[in-house]
Amino acid sequence: MPGGDHPGMPRGERGWTRVFELFLQTGIRFAGLSGEALCAALRRPVGKNLGRALLLALLLPPFAVLQLLNWLCLALDHLLFPGFRHVRVVDPVFIVGVPRSGTTLLHRVMAEDRACTTFTAWECLFAPSIVQRAAVRAAGRVDRRLGRPAGRLLGWLERCVAGRLATIHPSGLNAPEEDFLALLPVLGCFLLVVPFPESRWVWSLGRFDEALPETVRVQFMSFYKGLVQRHLYVHGPRLRFLSKNPSFSPMVRSLRQTFPSCRIVACLRDPMQTVPSQLSALKPAMAVFGHDPGAAPVRDRLVSQMAYYYDYLLTELPGGPVCRHAFVMLPDLKKATRGTVQALYRRLGLPFPVKFAACLDRLEDAARRHQSGHRYSAEGFGLSEGDIRGRFASAYRFLRASPGMTSGVR
Repeated sequence: MPGGDHPGMPRGERGWTRVFELFLQTGIRFAGLSGEALCAALRRPVGKNLGRALLLALLLPPFAVLQLLNWLCLALDHLLFPGFRHVRVVDPVFIVGVPRSGTTLLHRVMAEDRACTTFTAWECLFAPSIVQRAAVRAAGRVDRRLGRPAGRLLGWLERCVAGRLATIHPSGLNAPEEDFLALLPVLGCFLLVVPFPESRWVWSLGRFDEALPETVRVQFMSFYKGLVQRHLYVHGPRLRFLSKNPSFSPMVRSLRQTFPSCRIVACLRDPMQTVPSQLSALKPAMAVFGHDPGAAPVRDRLVSQMAYYYDYLLTELPGGPVCRHAFVMLPDLKKATRGTVQALYRRLGLPFPVKFAACLDRLEDAARRHQSGHRYSAEGFGLSEGDIRGRFASAYRFLRASPGMTSGVR
């Protein structure tokens, strides 16, 4: 990898100074997020005020401690495992797209390709560093010798949490997950919109390429690249890195600049399904923090954000080489998983392993039989079909051309 001096790769005194600057900037942003949230709470009715203030008081300190631990371990990586800085990230694949458009399905299908490696949930949340992963694996070996008491406890907790999300977003600690969660140490995860929908900083992440200053974009992408290098250092530098993040849709330009050999796949679906599905998916979590995605201010901003995803992807993605980007439609992916994935690999110029081909029939059968228990409607959020079709006109123009797509890939 080129040896540029940037925050993700300290090289001498100047490099460490930049890391410290990023750490301080993150601390200032965290204080700003907390302050904005408290000010917003004070403007609300007393009952809701108290509940949200207490919840934030309970959650923010452990969150801050976890991120401080992550920062410490990420810094230790440079001292204990300096070789990660020389790992080259070759031909990574980034799955982006509109939320609720099949990104999870495509991610988990492609994760079955043993030539790929991807972040799991526990790596994103609790072990973005090499030091933490080494510690977790050492603890796991001890736990197995003791009869797995900790493993059983974690399994029970995982079932309790994941069970509640099963109809919306099936997950687990060892399941492939969106690695934007690993950006929490720098508050670069758009999921922060759930507890902090008033934050100008969080909403600027939703316009990453166009709203953030170049210096901030470079800092974040350097930090993210360092995370990817660490992951490959642990799992194998010759593997192809696979990432899935709908929230990376507004980062297409930055991804291409940071990873010149990358392939980007955008998943799309009819906005009449994606919009209410996303609002419904966010509703339980936002309700915990006293917010309602069905209420006009938050709802309208979320809908506008989704419209921006469509518009930006349809404008920015075709600007790159044809062999390095593709659009995939969810109905085609579910109906013909094997044919769609094979067409995708051909378009992107990726080798198609025989063992991977053999498991696609099983995955296609599972995708066809899967019936989601997630129920939602546009009307339930005060939206009409006319509202959505008018706001997402450019998306519908593209979707009308989709019948001409070959094997679901364009």
